[in-house]
Amino acid sequence: MTIHTGNTDVTPEEVGFDSQHIEFLDDFFAEMIQTGKMQAASYLLSRDGKVFAWKSMGRLNAFEDKGDFLPDSIRPIASITKIFTATGIMQLVQQGKIVLEQPMSSIIDEFTTPLHERITIFHLLTHTSGLATEGGMLEAYPRNWWPEDMTRENWIKMALEGPLESPVGTTWSYCNRGFHLLAEVIARVSGMPYDEYIRKHILAPLSMTSSFFEVPEEHKDHICVVTEWDQKHVSWIREEDGKDGTPSWWGAGGLYSTPHDLWKFG
Repeated sequence: MTIHTGNTDVTPEEVGFDSQHIEFLDDFFAEMIQTGKMQAASYLLSRDGKVFAWKSMGRLNAFEDKGDFLPDSIRPIASITKIFTATGIMQLVQQGKIVLEQPMSSIIDEFTTPLHERITIFHLLTHTSGLATEGGMLEAYPRNWWPEDMTRENWIKMALEGPLESPVGTTWSYCNRGFHLLAEVIARVSGMPYDEYIRKHILAPLSMTSSFFEVPEEHKDHICVVTEWDQKHVSWIREEDGKDGTPSWWGAGGLYSTPHDLWKFG
């Protein structure tokens, strides 16, 4: 199995890192791949802003031969998207446009109910809103992420439907829909679609040129595909959601990126 190496700035020893530990990582991931526990692996390590190790190995695509998983191969980053959503929220806080203790009902009318009026931006950021989760992988029978009858017009009511799992602010419970709703806050407060805001205010300033909500056609053969879900959704966003911006429910997990772009963000 070939281990591919990306560009580095320094050697491990130049920043005080023992290169034998990198060999340990290589051997560990290679064994995981060879025994069928993983399809592919990649890692990037840096110290003091300098990359000293960037490697990858394994297959890019589980269903067809697309070559090896390379250091700069694109992959869905799932819930790491939440960190970008949280950053967008905190930028708006820094600009004085919202405050963390602000009731969600002051921004989204559907929160103006006896059940939801105490929920604040802070509660959604910290998974303590009490909203029922979906797709959190902790439920015995998880709710569907995208019910067939969900549209741009009704999704907020669907996100809030049903009783709260716990009183507001009392219990931590991983909640994707909380970050869908935070993405909607970004859209409404900034006056631009959620994905456009993230591109303009986070991805572009950091030169994260390999990070996308909608992967351009010329890059789609470079996407790591592990599951049938991955395969289906490589070209899914625009086909099913139209061309008026990525919907806010991608604020919980809609980005694609690379290790080097995530290093820039970090």
